[in-house]
Amino acid sequence: MIQGPDLSGGKYADVLRVLGGLVASLGAEQVEIEERGTRLVVSWQRRLATEQRQYTWLHLQDLREAARQQRGERGAGAQAERVELLRTLGQELDGQRAELQQLSEEADGFRVQLQPGTPQEVRLYRFEELRRLSQERRAARA
Repeated sequence: MIQGPDLSGGKYADVLRVLGGLVASLGAEQVEIEERGTRLVVSWQRRLATEQRQYTWLHLQDLREAARQQRGERGAGAQAERVELLRTLGQELDGQRAELQQLSEEADGFRVQLQPGTPQEVRLYRFEELRRLSQERRAARA
């Protein structure tokens, strides 16, 4: 569980969106995000090497602010889609008031493991499902 100042009210939508943009800009593949107490550990593959960064709750606040400032910006291609799909996944987690334990990018979606004791602790969110949810949300905002 992310601890520290109030990170409720959309914590995953903003944070996953920004992390998606970060890993996309690095050309990362096979992204994994794991909550470890008060930190998020983000790891990925790039050029046959594994890389990793850790973010504390203070970093997460900065990431959320960056996400708010970037709203409405559109990138191109697969990078932009990853950002949008991660944001949509974050919105789903926020709507469920779920607490993330681990997120892994797979060939057909994001495998999410929630904190123990959560109904449906492990679930695969397929890319096509997240695309549909994203389109529905966009249409509802229009």
